[in-house]
Amino acid sequence: MPSLWRCAMSLRYPIGLSGEVVEFSDGVLTHFENHIQRRCWQCEAGGQLFASLDRNIVHIAVASGPRDKDFRAPFLYVPNKAEERREIAHFYRLGLHYVGDWHTHPQDIAQPSALDLKTAKSTFLRSKHMLGGLLLVIVGRVKAPRGLFVSLTDYEGSHRLDAAW
Repeated sequence: MPSLWRCAMSLRYPIGLSGEVVEFSDGVLTHFENHIQRRCWQCEAGGQLFASLDRNIVHIAVASGPRDKDFRAPFLYVPNKAEERREIAHFYRLGLHYVGDWHTHPQDIAQPSALDLKTAKSTFLRSKHMLGGLLLVIVGRVKAPRGLFVSLTDYEGSHRLDAAW
């Protein structure tokens, strides 16, 4: 039986006027759904996003985390950096590229905090990659795509992406 949280159609997010599209696999959407903060005492969860790059499609195939060594609280998620580096190397060997991060918020419709935006920018500037930007996905409690915050962070800042069908 399909999930009530997810939409039946594939979730796709055009990246501005570039012609590129971010597409989330069903497995990634299920992973997000499995970690929604449904109760006020539940801790934030998060991890990294890994994708195959095919022409103009960034196909998000894997969402990692949360990991045992991450710090998790109801309003804070801090990933274990050593584990993140290990994951990036592992998935790169499998042909998948690190393209950003995800985490949950205890909000119906997820919105980034100032810390989220600052961290996304810092991650983009520190990372060694050939991408024009890195993704930030925040998972809220409302059915996707409405409950998801999806943005692309580049040298200029964070740019919210809107779902397209």
